[in-house]
Amino acid sequence: MPSVAIVTDTDASLPEEVAASYGIRQVPIAVTFGDETFQTGVDIDDSLLFERVDREGVLPTTSAPAPGAFLEAFQACFDDGANAVVCLAVSSEVSGTYDAARTARDLLLDRDITVVDTQSISMGQGFMAIEAAEAARDGATT
Repeated sequence: MPSVAIVTDTDASLPEEVAASYGIRQVPIAVTFGDETFQTGVDIDDSLLFERVDREGVLPTTSAPAPGAFLEAFQACFDDGANAVVCLAVSSEVSGTYDAARTARDLLLDRDITVVDTQSISMGQGFMAIEAAEAARDGATT
């Protein structure tokens, strides 16, 4: 693992195999259709989500991960040998995800964690995470 680990949320729309190939950890966003809630990247992916939207004609609601989910992801990075974490969160203009990641960061004050509000969504955010992972792989530091 590079000394800088990259974390993002699943709003980045990175397919799991792409995230894994770059060593990017993704924290799931919750997607709710009526009384059913799914974790993106865990029990629903973009393909299934859009199939359901097309079939039902209804958009789901989403909710940000809890700070604890980011805390677990950050800690896992350090447990795997990272010296620092850069977390690229979906735009704070559309989600509370950035605030949840910052709250988790503040619980690990003795660790080098940078949380970035990408001011982007979907693959705009995903491409930033890939670029950050490539930079980390090439030896970039925070």
